[in-house]
Amino acid sequence: MTKSSHRYTAEGIRERFTAAIGKTAGELDTKGILSGSTAYKNKGRIGAVIEQSVLGYPADNRQEPDLVIDETEWELKTTGLIAATRSDSWRAKGLCQSPPSHQTESLARSSQHQHSGTRPNDS
Repeated sequence: MTKSSHRYTAEGIRERFTAAIGKTAGELDTKGILSGSTAYKNKGRIGAVIEQSVLGYPADNRQEPDLVIDETEWELKTTGLIAATRSDSWRAKGLCQSPPSHQTESLARSSQHQHSGTRPNDS
């Protein structure tokens, strides 16, 4: 298990993200992440807004999961959205139809652990 101090309950996470629904990244950004002179160069700026302004923890570059939710480790990832051209909906930017083979194995292991009630680190 990671030593992350970013620990939450599922209910606590749900409350934080429910409060963010309908708000723009600029409205959520209480730490000024998007207003810096080099913000446009920072590919991770939206993730930083979520980490620092929504979840309330400081930026770090540790190579471990970002969050522990009810004792399960999670890595926070964000992706851009693109408006669908033929409907009033959105899709994830860069979403691929089938992941590369090395990712498929990882996804299968992750799915297997989810259905067996274990975490990948438990095996």
